[in-house]
This record gives sequence, C-alpha cells and structure tokens, in this order.
Amino acid sequence: MMFTSTTCPVCEAMRLDLIQIARDQPDLPVYVFCHGSTRAVREWAGELAGAATVVPDPRLRHAARYEVAVTPFGIAVGADAVVRARGIVNDLDGLRALAGTLQDLEEVR
Repeated sequence: MMFTSTTCPVCEAMRLDLIQIARDQPDLPVYVFCHGSTRAVREWAGELAGAATVVPDPRLRHAARYEVAVTPFGIAVGADAVVRARGIVNDLDGLRALAGTLQDLEEVR
C-alpha cells in the first residue's frame, strides 16, 4: 500500500515508479491511497489507475487508520494480513525494497 497526495511533488514524481512496480510484479497487488478530492485524485492518477488500485482519501481516513502522517509512505502487508514493513518511500529503489520484503516472505514459505 502506498499513501500519496495530489499536492506532493515527490508523489507526483513517483507515479511512473508505481506503474513500473505494478507492471513488473503482476502478482503483487498495488493499492494507492491518495489524499485529494475524488476529481483531483482521478486526474493525478492518470495511467496509474490502469496498473494499480487507486483510492481517493480526501479526509485521510485510510491514512489515519494505518497511522500515516506523511507522504509518500509505503506499507508492505503479507497475504496473512500482517504488516511486514512500513516507512517513507520516495523512489523506485524504495518501492523495490518494500516489494522485496513480501517476496522474501514468500520464498521462506
């Protein structure tokens, strides 16, 4: 899960990275919770909406539920619904590391 905002310049720059991760790892569900109005989030998401599930979070309810106070922020959740990693993710390497946390878990099983 990634938490982003329509007004976050780093989040804007990461949009293509999120698309790449979603396409490179089709078995990995990618959810993006984005702060902003529904209209602004649709416009912001653009091509990302075809590669990942983009959820508008105008009142930051999802962010609050997961105790996320800054963007961009990532949370890796295993198939068993256990949080495996969380933290600020601001580039493709960070996204790959977050996704790698889940791949490593699958290899152990």
